[in-house]
Amino acid sequence: MLGGLLSTAADSRFDNPASRKEWKLWVTFATSVGQDPYLTRYQGSSHHLERLHLFLAFAAALRGGGLDEGKPASGKTIARTLRYCGQILAARGFADPRKAIPGEHHLDPAIQQYIRTCSDEDPAPVRQQAIPAATVKKLNQAYGSSGDPVLRTVASLVVVAFFFLLRVGEYTPHSGTHPRRTIPLRRKDVTLWQGTNAIPIGAPVEQLNQATAVTICLENQKNGKKGNTLHHERTRDPTMCPVQAMVHLVIPINSWGPDAYIGECLDPRGMRMRILPEQIRAGIRHAAALDNLESRGFNLERLGSHSLRAGGAVALKLAGYDEMTIRKMGRWSSDTFLTYIRDQIGNLASGISEAMAMTLSYHNVG
Repeated sequence: MLGGLLSTAADSRFDNPASRKEWKLWVTFATSVGQDPYLTRYQGSSHHLERLHLFLAFAAALRGGGLDEGKPASGKTIARTLRYCGQILAARGFADPRKAIPGEHHLDPAIQQYIRTCSDEDPAPVRQQAIPAATVKKLNQAYGSSGDPVLRTVASLVVVAFFFLLRVGEYTPHSGTHPRRTIPLRRKDVTLWQGTNAIPIGAPVEQLNQATAVTICLENQKNGKKGNTLHHERTRDPTMCPVQAMVHLVIPINSWGPDAYIGECLDPRGMRMRILPEQIRAGIRHAAALDNLESRGFNLERLGSHSLRAGGAVALKLAGYDEMTIRKMGRWSSDTFLTYIRDQIGNLASGISEAMAMTLSYHNVG
């Protein structure tokens, strides 16, 4: 009985590999070299080298772009693909080609070396640039008064994402083929407040417009953290206010029930729709052009939905908040956010060169 439960638990992680790109690529490669994807002909303890060489050849094909429409895979992508495929095999009782001994913690040195070589050859990642608060405001001013409900929804989503440091998947639909942890915000995940009183779902527009604060609860996130709650109060500027923006998002869906998604609206034809990530990106770049960000060192090609999350972190830093508060607001589990703050803000270097140029005498004691 215990064995059956353990088997079920293992399989639940990989319940539908046919829908995953990693497994599809492996099946394509294995078929091309006359093998079944589970390598049933090479399952003996003496067949490790055969399994290893097939996985190395698969990795080389990924790197060469022969399996993904000519697009070479990065070292990170190769490692992720081999890991997923190896785990699928192991979960179904077959040998993981990455390991000489089943259940061994370390990967075969040849696999490790190939992935390391690819990673060393990969160019440095191009991070999205943090967008200034003034540009977010400009977008809201440009789109927020539009007669198009889609543009108005984009404007409000951008403001909410900026203040709450949201990942794009936390407020737009998923476009991939395999399941993800993140659950986008729904009406039931948002609480609007009038003073200390929660405004009920379905309340009239007049009451919603009296909201003084907003709370969101993220049921699940990319990093697996569940039930994170974040809160913001109304600002003095209605064009840069998370509460006002959320009210604008809630009003169209308030009668659609608790499971309606934030970011749903009626298009100009009256059809119910959800705002897509590409619409967010297009809005951000449009606002960046309006705000002439290129003259301040910004590259429009490096602006996207993640620029809002990064921009929110930068805004907090420039407002004087410490890194612990920024980490908490952005729900980061690592120091990744520091790359946006330390690498992209010229303001933080203000006065450093002058201080370093000061002539100070000191004596050496070591």
